[in-house]
Amino acid sequence: MSCRKGKAIVLAALLGVTLTFAQTKPAVELEGAIAKEQVSGDLKAAIAAYQKIAEETSAPREVRAKALLHLAGCYEKLGQQESRKVYEQIIREYSDQPSAQFARTRLSALTKDDHPSQPPSMTQRKIELLGAGMGPWDTDGQRAVYWDQAAGQLIYTELARHSKRIIFQRPLEKPPLWFPSKDFTKVAILMDLAHGQPRTLAVVNIDGHGYREIAKLHVVPVFPECARLTWSWDGRYLLYRLPGPVGSKLVRISIASGRVTELVALPGSALAAVSGSCYGALFSPDGRSVAYKTISHPDTKPSQILVLSEGGEPRVVYEEPQGAFTLKLLDWTADGRYLMVVRAGGGKPALFLLPVATRNTASELVFLRYGSFEEGSTSAAGSLVYSSVKPGGDFRIYLTSFDSSGRIGSWKPLDLPLGNSDAAPRPNWSPNNDEIVYTATNEDAGQKDGDVHVYRLSSGEDRTIYHGDCQCRWAAQQPRLYCWDRAGLFSITSDSKEITRLSPAVPGAILMSVSRDDKRLYLFRIGSTGEPAWKLLSWEIETGGETVLAQSRTTTFDDNEGVLVTPDERWLYRFHSLGEPRKNLIEIRPMFGGDWKSLALLNKEITHVNFTLDGNWLVYNDVDSQGKHGLFRISISGDGAPERLGDFPPANNFGQLEISPDGRRVLATVGDEVHDELWLLENFVPVAGKK
Repeated sequence: MSCRKGKAIVLAALLGVTLTFAQTKPAVELEGAIAKEQVSGDLKAAIAAYQKIAEETSAPREVRAKALLHLAGCYEKLGQQESRKVYEQIIREYSDQPSAQFARTRLSALTKDDHPSQPPSMTQRKIELLGAGMGPWDTDGQRAVYWDQAAGQLIYTELARHSKRIIFQRPLEKPPLWFPSKDFTKVAILMDLAHGQPRTLAVVNIDGHGYREIAKLHVVPVFPECARLTWSWDGRYLLYRLPGPVGSKLVRISIASGRVTELVALPGSALAAVSGSCYGALFSPDGRSVAYKTISHPDTKPSQILVLSEGGEPRVVYEEPQGAFTLKLLDWTADGRYLMVVRAGGGKPALFLLPVATRNTASELVFLRYGSFEEGSTSAAGSLVYSSVKPGGDFRIYLTSFDSSGRIGSWKPLDLPLGNSDAAPRPNWSPNNDEIVYTATNEDAGQKDGDVHVYRLSSGEDRTIYHGDCQCRWAAQQPRLYCWDRAGLFSITSDSKEITRLSPAVPGAILMSVSRDDKRLYLFRIGSTGEPAWKLLSWEIETGGETVLAQSRTTTFDDNEGVLVTPDERWLYRFHSLGEPRKNLIEIRPMFGGDWKSLALLNKEITHVNFTLDGNWLVYNDVDSQGKHGLFRISISGDGAPERLGDFPPANNFGQLEISPDGRRVLATVGDEVHDELWLLENFVPVAGKK
């Protein structure tokens, strides 16, 4: 048995037996001392309490032995050699007690620490993706659970044997969410059985038997895909964020009874989706603590990572600068000493260990390695299974041309150095119809911010013109780019790379397009607290003057809201998500006021939409009656039926459509259906007491 595993077993044993003895006065005092150690983190006070109990001759021997065992554990946490003497005392004076066996194990492990063998090197290997929606919690590198989309079945497999076993099969309008337990003996299934009703939570054994429906759960309305359930390591409980009228609450669900117990109330922003990821809450390996993250909000409080221990109050182990979303929370390490976190911003993307015994700063994080870490889960064996954006990133850019009749030819993927970021490259045409600007980030190389590239189609030349996290749009009449970043708006000349700052940062402002005369920028701005949720602005480049073209009627932001300007600047257009399954209604109205009118109803929640430069046609991706993606157009007047122009690249619903200024070519940025890779990382936790 390795030293690390031995410590984990002993810790679990200690925590598992602390409440088995009768509640005498010394026993109650022992529980209070344990709370000082494990909940408050006050080791000095805990040591004094343990010493007092151990010296109390009238206390039961079992209680005194356990007090000494905890005392030795405190000394170990402090790196003090006194722990050896205490373990030797337990073995010598309490050989008849269970604590003596634990003391022998720890003493043996400490002896090995004095003469350690060379620790194994950190290693990783790739895991084959199976089925739809397979994530890092669906496999431990040897076993996996995945959804077979074609058959409508939940499948269990042993990867080495390529075996298959049906766990669950039921006619459903859309696939369920599934969550295997850490030991892969059970699977929790969350599914919609009735539209508009709470989701049904069921549990089934890995062999497909013992199916039980145990609870009804509401989902978070804004992020229904983030209905994440996490298992306790012993398979007895699930954690879930239960939404409410105001904020939400973190609840524990009993697998045996289905009982839902509230653990802590959370603010409305807690456990939200950040940078495309959904954060849940995580049981510690011993089951006595829960780690979770709250998300900051303007004018309130910073983001925090907290640990809630049994019988105590939430304790902050890390606090971020206000307004920052720099750390993603993945899981605990198997020994319970660390949380695994990813620095997603404010530095090079990298994986770190966050000590949970104390409150930490950024300098106290233990660095492991750079790279893309989207989501992760610790296996029962202690390995980290994580998802990583595959080379080329989440998106592909395709090019095609219109013929004389307006039909399109085949789509050609552009060979661009897109890195492996999950950020959209947002390509945009130059006024000469031969160049596109886009952004790319290589996270595996430790790159913090994106590079702005210009690609010339006629020659295949690709050059970097700016280093930094920004998005750019071409001017309409000159070789100049207008860009925005955290510092504000600026312009870049594409030949000399000369940079001119135009304005300081405006919180929530996003550059959408440039006017045809290059005198105005159209900005989409998310409002602050108490303001309209968003505004669409016309911003004068020379004077900085603003004109509000449209704004939200509420102070609550809805992802489905938003208004854009057509390229000819005669119209505004917007999307509305309707129905279930979701569809997109596209509406237009005159630029400076008037009524909205319906233009097209798309069969899916698709965002590949744009207008021709002359403003006469809406061009969009949609799904036909056979379920096949195609490129369509419809007259801006709304007269006539949609006209199919050709096929569309295989893609999910999200992306961008860009028509060249001369109207001859079109770019499609499409998100891949399968855009992540799965990896298994091993031997990454430092030996206790060493960094």
